[in-house]
Amino acid sequence: VHPPSFIARPFVFQRPLTGIIAAPAAQRNNEQRGDGRTRRPDPRTPWATSVRGLRALLDRGLDPRIGLSNVSRRQLDEAVELAPISAVELSVGAGDDEALRGGAVERCLELGIPVIAHSPLGGPERARKLGRDHGLQELAEQHGLSAPQLVLCALATLH
Repeated sequence: VHPPSFIARPFVFQRPLTGIIAAPAAQRNNEQRGDGRTRRPDPRTPWATSVRGLRALLDRGLDPRIGLSNVSRRQLDEAVELAPISAVELSVGAGDDEALRGGAVERCLELGIPVIAHSPLGGPERARKLGRDHGLQELAEQHGLSAPQLVLCALATLH
């Protein structure tokens, strides 16, 4: 995955998959809050155990999909061996390219798993700073965009 030439750091964005929601450890919280679950790794629980717990909910019809959040490439590979993964939410966007550098985004795209960009503008504080970045602002104006719009356009080109 390579960023457009006018972006110094790589980003990614895909249209969010509706129905995938954030939920804490599935085996400890069976509250249904939508039509799917997104699970981030819990350091107190072996990753394979967590994924098998989500698979059990899927198999019993208690959840129609499994989504993951904030996983590494290794964790993603382990999860797809144990269960069908519908989407992965990763922190990618303005000033955050760890998921790209670590290969998680690339692996999702190879597997055809949608990537949901968490805070693509970097959260409220970074988003405000985008408009004050003179270089980014100048480049955005050349394209008739605001700085945040330019970042989102750059993200959209990477999927």
